[in-house]
Amino acid sequence: MVKSLRLKQLKENLHPYKAKHMILVDMSVWIAFFKGDPKVKSITIQLEQLKICTHDFVIGEMAMGHLGLHRQRVLDSFRFLKKIPEADLFEVLSFVEKEKLYARGLSWVDVHLLFSALEHRVSLWTQDRQLLKMARNWGLAYEGR
Repeated sequence: MVKSLRLKQLKENLHPYKAKHMILVDMSVWIAFFKGDPKVKSITIQLEQLKICTHDFVIGEMAMGHLGLHRQRVLDSFRFLKKIPEADLFEVLSFVEKEKLYARGLSWVDVHLLFSALEHRVSLWTQDRQLLKMARNWGLAYEGR
């Protein structure tokens, strides 16, 4: 009952966190940024304005990839970003079931990021098609303007 009520509150934007105009950036955008993709060039401005935040799962995903010669510098730079706390396992499972997010092409990390963005009322910037579609459905998508 409590989890069901909490999901309802999240959906109705009644969560006590105020919108902070922060942007949670997923791995797909970071990879595009490090490759010099012009579609994500505004990330530099957002970083300068301290609007970018991260999540442990994004940092973990980045750590598992090839980051080139500047690997340690890239990973160290994440510690300077505001970090969204990891959601409780059972809250996320409840979210998946209630919203029928299973078998929709989302990964476990995607669902955690979606839930965290919703819970903390931040935008979600992704280039992943399925995650972007869900973020748009929830009004969370940042389109890289």
